[in-house]
Amino acid sequence: MAAALVALLRQIKPEIAIIAGIIASAGILIAVIAVSLPVVDVLHSLVDKTGMDGEYGVIMLKALGICFITQLGADVCRDAGESSLASKIELGGRMSILALCIPMITKVAGLITQLME
Repeated sequence: MAAALVALLRQIKPEIAIIAGIIASAGILIAVIAVSLPVVDVLHSLVDKTGMDGEYGVIMLKALGICFITQLGADVCRDAGESSLASKIELGGRMSILALCIPMITKVAGLITQLME
């Protein structure tokens, strides 16, 4: 329904179509997040059962959130005809995930160093 509405508005008022697309995308994202809460609970219980540090589960969930938000932002930019800006948003998301994972990378590098000694 949102796609049909945005397509109709794009013919009448293109500037309003972009806003309607953003609102529809945000609404869909909120619905997806609400539906995915049980999945988050399952992931949390799996992390607890494996005995992993809880920090790793938090990092995974934050990375997942960054992915969702980055994709939403990039798609909105593409819908507005700004594919160059969409590429920059995706690059920013990748760099954010990399920065988020630095503690894990450091721990893995430390473990590898210990094993090699």
